[in-house]
Amino acid sequence: GIAGVTLTLTGTSFDGVPVNRSTTTDASGDYVFANLPQGTYTLTEGAIANPLLADGIDTAGSEGGRVS
Repeated sequence: GIAGVTLTLTGTSFDGVPVNRSTTTDASGDYVFANLPQGTYTLTEGAIANPLLADGIDTAGSEGGRVS
């Protein structure tokens, strides 16, 4: 993974509440959005500071998300 990438999660929780959260990947490139209710969300990654690194493959997380 890539450390220091800002990720923004936007969408709507199951009960219609708008959600907008940001986090940054850790030294291993991992990230967590804690206590996130079920809902429909879009995850956007920020720019990668190192020009030698290319954008990787997007995959669904452990909770069975969907990548589009």
